[in-house]
Amino acid sequence: MKLFGKYNRINIAVTIFSFIAGSIAFYLVLDYVLIGQLDRSLRVEEQEIQTYIDKNNRFPEIHDTRHQWIQQKAAQQSIADAEPYSTVAYNPVAKITEPVRQYRFATYISKQLYEVTVSQSKTETEELLRLIIFITLGMIALMLGLNYLVSRKLVNRLWKPFYTTIELIGEYKAGSRKPLELPDVAIDEINLLNTHLNSMTQRIHKDYRSLKQFTENASHEMQTPLAIIRSHVDGLLQDEKMDEKSIRQLAGIEDAITKLSRLQQALLMLAKLENRQFDEKASIQLSAVVEHWVTTFSDLFKTAGISIHTNLQETKVFVHPHLADILVSNLLKNALRYTPRSGTIQVDLNKSHFTIANTAAGEPLDQDRLFGRFYKASGLTDSTGLGLAIVHEICETAGWQISYEFSANTHFFKVRY
Repeated sequence: MKLFGKYNRINIAVTIFSFIAGSIAFYLVLDYVLIGQLDRSLRVEEQEIQTYIDKNNRFPEIHDTRHQWIQQKAAQQSIADAEPYSTVAYNPVAKITEPVRQYRFATYISKQLYEVTVSQSKTETEELLRLIIFITLGMIALMLGLNYLVSRKLVNRLWKPFYTTIELIGEYKAGSRKPLELPDVAIDEINLLNTHLNSMTQRIHKDYRSLKQFTENASHEMQTPLAIIRSHVDGLLQDEKMDEKSIRQLAGIEDAITKLSRLQQALLMLAKLENRQFDEKASIQLSAVVEHWVTTFSDLFKTAGISIHTNLQETKVFVHPHLADILVSNLLKNALRYTPRSGTIQVDLNKSHFTIANTAAGEPLDQDRLFGRFYKASGLTDSTGLGLAIVHEICETAGWQISYEFSANTHFFKVRY
């Protein structure tokens, strides 16, 4: 759940609870005030009647109305501590039974005790209460709606710089030519966050550039010593005076030099890919590239006792030509390396993807480390562990996707473009 959504739910829940509690309290207070007003009216009516009786020794002329009527009757005993009360009574004027507020008191006329009942209808009071409650509820609903809309619009505007920061961070890559540059905003907290992120990414970018430059320089500087060493080894191997033990040692040195040379070339290629030195793209016939490399490796497949089958459609892609060559050759080399003798390699190419499937020599490859640098399957000591890392980097540069699956004792590498 987003922070705004969580905040909004809590805010609305607290607001609704506060309004409901306030409405209940308002209703009770208003009911108390209106009932008190009715009670005062009843007592005023009692005083007027008693005053008239004291002066004239008879009941005043009674004029019943829709909202108030008076009844009197002879009584046997006086009423002690009379208080107004609510009840339901028949209204002789409206001729209906309705809720009323009544007050009973006793009085004497010519030494005769009478009980007087003054009734006032509560219909208007209750209608007024209902009207006020409806208006209050309407105002609550209106305020909640306006509060939600205003909060949503305001919060979205306030959080927009934050989401802009998140989007820029998500798009940033350490291999970018420039460090992350987040803009200054008017909100102090987000501006502070942007400042620290800019500082952090600048340090990361500097360290990354230093490491990449070191890798590139080291790869370049290794070329000359390796060439010199290989030249001397070749010269020693041609010396007829060398004994068999020395020749074996020199052959081991030459194998190590060959492996080191491949490693140097792979590291140099990765440095160039990360440095975006292959940004120039062109429309190429990928099927021709695949056919070329299948033909090139045909002798190796025959020597290894591996059969290869192709199903190629004419497919044009937009990529740097050299990168397409490296990608196809590395995937075919990888298939050759992981396919046992008498195994099969199937190469498929169509408008949407390029797939190489080969018979497995063992267990599935580790998908979490497969496209990482220096990953080697068990038993493969002659591999640099950088071939698939280069393939993955090429796909990143071209905007393609590469995936690996293992099914029916077969490795599947699929490139989608």
